[in-house]
Amino acid sequence: MAHDHGHDHSHGSTYYLDQLCTIAACGALGGVCLMMYLDGRLRYILTPFFFIPVLVGGIALIVMAAVRAVTLWARGGRNRCPCSRAP
Repeated sequence: MAHDHGHDHSHGSTYYLDQLCTIAACGALGGVCLMMYLDGRLRYILTPFFFIPVLVGGIALIVMAAVRAVTLWARGGRNRCPCSRAP
């Protein structure tokens, strides 16, 4: 017996917009972590024990958002319709 999921696996028109919003949110959160560490504002909400993990997590978020942005850019260029390319 075949199993039908009731949905297709093609990426809809909002796929790239969703990905860009996720990249922006992750990059912004990483930037906030980094800026709070650099400004010293973490002392208002955390004990010094957590300063380094917040810094490392913020840097990791920024790096992962940048890597995902590059891969999305490469995939977006590769998935274009052949008829839309200019001669």
